[in-house]
Amino acid sequence: MKLLALTETLIEPGSSDAEWWLQVLQMVGVPMAILIVLGLAMWRTARWLRPWVERVLNSHLQFVDGTAGKLDSLCEKVEGHTESVDRLVKELRAGKGCA
Repeated sequence: MKLLALTETLIEPGSSDAEWWLQVLQMVGVPMAILIVLGLAMWRTARWLRPWVERVLNSHLQFVDGTAGKLDSLCEKVEGHTESVDRLVKELRAGKGCA
């Protein structure tokens, strides 16, 4: 916030955007001006991408929830089959055979 207050006091009102950027460049130097421009560009890009990222994330979460439900169902079926196979193995070992 110090930089913003400093630029408001040092830059005369009514100057054009180009003059404003030139004065900021002279105040903070080229490396800092490049960092400021990159920061603004990343912020605008993030705001532009936000709706798309939210849709992708929501779709992914729905997919994961659906897959988890199917895996629970599959796990129950496998446990049922395992119990059946265990019972058959015990019957065969006991000599009863399969009926």
